Amino acid sequence: MQRASKLVVWLKVFVKGAAVLAWLLGGTGLLTAVFPWLKRLSPAACDAIRVKWFQGLAKTLRLCVAVRGAPLEGAALIVSNHVSWLDVVVLGTQAPFTFVAKREVADWPLIGWLARASGTLFVARGNLRAAADLVHAIGLRLHAGERVAVFPEGTTTPGQTVLPFARAVFQAAGGLPIQPVALRYLGHTARLAPFLGEETFIAHLVRVLAAERVEVKLVWLLPLPACSQREVLAQRARTAILACLRAEKDLDRPAYLSAHAYPKMRQP
Repeated sequence: MQRASKLVVWLKVFVKGAAVLAWLLGGTGLLTAVFPWLKRLSPAACDAIRVKWFQGLAKTLRLCVAVRGAPLEGAALIVSNHVSWLDVVVLGTQAPFTFVAKREVADWPLIGWLARASGTLFVARGNLRAAADLVHAIGLRLHAGERVAVFPEGTTTPGQTVLPFARAVFQAAGGLPIQPVALRYLGHTARLAPFLGEETFIAHLVRVLAAERVEVKLVWLLPLPACSQREVLAQRARTAILACLRAEKDLDRPAYLSAHAYPKMRQP
């Protein structure tokens, strides 16, 4: 019986893994064959396709996303707590963002290529010159009208707390809106979702594929009050996200959503 159960789990991993791979390969086709000319004709169409692609990937991974609030329209710096690589997929279902990722992601098979081709900004952690270059690059993207999503903790956590935020990225906003967003994985997936330590991406992906669903709540918070001090902005953003996570832990209830339709639920 136990052996049969393991076979069922591995069959599920294989089927879902094949579907995820097919979706990723479809993304490479879009980026190489469609986006180069479509971006010149209709940038808005490219943005809409990008969001739909992330929504399809979320469905394939059985991500069940409960959403409260909404991202700002137009150029804005989006700052989020960081639990897993899944965070990027969850945020990507909401709006077209330019993401900032650690340099190692660029070398991941297939995903690294997709990240580079879609305009992700990469940073080498611990390199002061690279950090300065990143702030400049974020500023350019923001002033070109893009929404840039960053994870100022600089690493992932188990999700129960929020590490101090790196201050430099807040300097890049240059007076443009800064919106915090809180991510919280629910139920048993609060233990499954964190991507920590020395665990490899493939090992974590297998655990995600073996799960029935991954439940996550996304809360878009109010933009930060204008301020020229990056230290103050970093502290305010972290405090807002931490307070939200603590409140949600006390008040929230699991969101059991259908895994057969795009699983997104907006709450008042």
